[in-house]
Amino acid sequence: MKTRRIAAVSAFGALAILAGSCGTKDATGPTIRLTVEEVFALAGELGAVMNSYAAASVRSAMSGAHAGGPARSVAPSTAFRATASCTAGGSTTVAGSYVESTSSASANATFSYDNCKTVHYITDGSLSATGGLIIGQTGVMGQATAGGTLTVSTADGRSGSCAIDVTVNITGDFGGNTTYVVSGTACGVKVSGTY
Repeated sequence: MKTRRIAAVSAFGALAILAGSCGTKDATGPTIRLTVEEVFALAGELGAVMNSYAAASVRSAMSGAHAGGPARSVAPSTAFRATASCTAGGSTTVAGSYVESTSSASANATFSYDNCKTVHYITDGSLSATGGLIIGQTGVMGQATAGGTLTVSTADGRSGSCAIDVTVNITGDFGGNTTYVVSGTACGVKVSGTY
């Protein structure tokens, strides 16, 4: 069913955005304070890595779940796992599961960074995030949350732990138009934005 596929991919997309801006790790040592612009640059660079496999992983898992016959009123949990190379070295892995029904979808995922080098940052650690969507008559709405601490190094030599507490609110229509509104704190600054 098309609306269920849109909902599951949208829920996973919200987790991917969170993965680009949040993380959990037992970090010790000094903290790093980034500017708002740097936080969104970090989110964009890590999000680009995540997007290289996020939708494909969900589509692959969903096609396997639907291959067995007609849609069920409550689908079992479907696991997914994928690894991607970061832009300039290192890797990131996502693993988790999602559940969908005729009126909702939810997902949980762990995003792990292993010396993930992007254009301006090196990131280590992992992120645990959850998200859920409700499917209505005209579209979908939902929320994803994550929090914790990443270890981040910048191109100009700064390094430290980056505390995160972020929420993404999701609205979308069945034509494929989805909006993600991000709010919270990251690396000592308030963050907000619409994607």
